Amino acid sequence: MAILNRNPESLTRHEPVRRPIVFVYELKHDLDAYLRDWLDGTPIRSLADIVAFNEAHADRALRFGQDIFLAAHATRGDLREPEYRAARAMDLRTSRTLGLDAYMDRHRLDAVLFPGATGAAIAAKAGYPSVQVPAGFIAGIGGRETPEYPFGVTFAGRAWSEPTLLRLAYAFEQASHARRPPPSLPELDGAEGLSQSSPEEEIRRLTLIN
Repeated sequence: MAILNRNPESLTRHEPVRRPIVFVYELKHDLDAYLRDWLDGTPIRSLADIVAFNEAHADRALRFGQDIFLAAHATRGDLREPEYRAARAMDLRTSRTLGLDAYMDRHRLDAVLFPGATGAAIAAKAGYPSVQVPAGFIAGIGGRETPEYPFGVTFAGRAWSEPTLLRLAYAFEQASHARRPPPSLPELDGAEGLSQSSPEEEIRRLTLIN
């Protein structure tokens, strides 16, 4: 879905920005349900209230605009529009039926390992779980030199595979030791000796193929 970018701080202001159709429609539906059922002690009970509040306090609340909120607010909020239903069906077909399910069946996998956060988006569209852990550090972006910054990997699986994904993610962390805490951050009390397994023992648990 193309949304006009009116963010005054953006270099691409007044240009269309594409956002997932499903995300825009579900934002109003889910946020309204959350505010209605779970939020207490505030008059803000819907996305419409948020939009109105932001407009009434534009000097503090609208530094970056609220284009996505306005696009979501324009939907009915009941997830019955044909555009949403078609987009959601396509998401399920491409990410689940033709995506993770097909790939995991073909290769007899317990999980799929993705670089970065790519796998999280695919799993989310399928309604499947994922977990991301540190994998190392990289430098540079867009052809420009930068200081090193963290890079992760994502383990994604089928529905109800959270126990398997957590075991794999933990084993990967213990085998790779890729996490590097910021130099100014003190170590957590009792952090030493949390893992009693050797890297070799942990890596043997990373067998993804049955």
